[in-house]
Parts: sequence; structure tokens; C-alpha cells
Amino acid sequence: MTYPLLFPRGECSWNTGMEHVEERRTAKRTRVTQLQYYAYRLSQGNGFSILLNSGSRRHMQQNYQGAMAMVRKFGKPDLFLTFTCNPSWSEILNSMEGVQRPEDRSDIIVRVFNMKLKELLEDICKHGIFGTVLAYIYVIEFQKRGLPHAHILLTLDSESKIRTKDDIDKFVSAELPDPCTDLRLFQIVTKCMVHGPCGTININSPCMRDG
Repeated sequence: MTYPLLFPRGECSWNTGMEHVEERRTAKRTRVTQLQYYAYRLSQGNGFSILLNSGSRRHMQQNYQGAMAMVRKFGKPDLFLTFTCNPSWSEILNSMEGVQRPEDRSDIIVRVFNMKLKELLEDICKHGIFGTVLAYIYVIEFQKRGLPHAHILLTLDSESKIRTKDDIDKFVSAELPDPCTDLRLFQIVTKCMVHGPCGTININSPCMRDG
């Protein structure tokens, strides 16, 4: 008996001796069950095959080679920026329903983060807040609590490169803003950019949550 609709090319169907592929042979069960086989056969694909899986070694190697090609053409990066998602952004909090918390809606978090990242890149590349950008590379990572953050490398043209300490002072500040002249910036920095004591000294610190 054959089933041409399920097996149009005449291949064999499930049998009791069918084994898992090599990656699964370390499991306790080495043979494919009937349920597993037909669940695989009846699953619906998305209509295309992925040739370069995100997160795979080949994908990482491809991105690495692309980054090195940019360095060969434009030179070494000049600036390294980190952009971190803030779960207290109003766009995120206003989208919560009932007793929901930001960590319950990772879909909203990543969408808001992506929109703000695009705005940041537009300010950097189009509006030139650091000067003329020749090339940029960024990668998005996720912290252990699910919040995304982006690491960005910028390569500036010769006129915009940072060469002296005065150039550094234009873009980098390690001081608290003056609350008299810019109260809003002072509140943002003291709330989001100052890391208090943690560990055994202060086990109630926000960074100590879940260990």
C-alpha cells in the first residue's frame, strides 16, 4: 500500500527501526517515534529555506569578514558606543495592560528599542553629532533579564577624528550635569547612569535581582 499524497516520490514512511540524526543520538531515545515522524511530516513550513541561520558559526564568520573588509577600506574604528534599552521608557510603560510588567512583553520591548536605535543611528550618521561617519557596525545582544543593548563602532573621516583631550571632552563627560542649568538631564543621569554599591554591601540593588 502506498500513499502518493504523503510520499509523492515513493520514499519509505515511518518504521520501527528509524533512528534520529547524528545530533540526536546522544539522547536516551535513539529511535524516532511515530508521533515525532508524522508531526515532522505534517508541519507547515514558511515557504523558504534559510541558507544562513542567524547565530550560527557561518553567520558569525560572514559578519566578521564583512567587518574586517570595512576596516581594510575605511580604517580602524574611532568610537565605541553602547546603547541599552530602558524598561522605564514611556513608550513601553504606556503599552502595558493591567498588571503587566515590561518583562512580560518582550515583543513591545524589542520594537521600542529598535525604533530608538534607528533614531540614534540617524542622529549619528545623518545629523553628524560626532562628525562625518564613513562607516559603522553594530551588534545587538540581550542581557540575562531579556533587555536588548547595542554595541556600535563608528569610523569617522579625517576631519572628525578625535586627536586631542579637548576633542574627547566634546563628546565624553564623567561629571554630573548642573541641576540648575539642566534639571532634566541631571535627573536622567542620576537615575540611569549612576551605579550604586551592590553585592554583599547592598543585596537590594536592582542589579542583584535573580542573583
